[in-house]
Amino acid sequence: ISCVIGILIGSMAINFFLKWPKIVPIVAGLLLMMISFGVMSFVDHFVISCLLVGLIGFGSPLANISLSTLFMIKVPREVIGRSQRTMNVLLESTNPIALLLTGVLLVSFTIQQMFLFISIAGLLIVLLMVVNPVIRKAN
Repeated sequence: ISCVIGILIGSMAINFFLKWPKIVPIVAGLLLMMISFGVMSFVDHFVISCLLVGLIGFGSPLANISLSTLFMIKVPREVIGRSQRTMNVLLESTNPIALLLTGVLLVSFTIQQMFLFISIAGLLIVLLMVVNPVIRKAN
């Protein structure tokens, strides 16, 4: 419920980022999500965990809506349909692999450690996005 409420609020909050470059809401959303995962790796309190899941939900539309908008703007109209379908097929094909890896990794690591790994990997990706001049200058 907390995640859905966060997604709803984030979907409305994306309108405040219309005048800013697309990289700002993408980075803000990803940072909110990754920092929340990182904090969740150290917190055991239920209410705080629910608030952090709400922040993850809040950050999700900031990143996803901005990425989708950027994708639609930058990809030529002639290939947008095929490009979106190809991207969806690639993303859907990672689901079984992710489920398999999650099961294997949870045998060796705790949930808290997995949240920390997700956070660190996500923060590295955000850092690489910010350093990349092509992504940084995208409008």
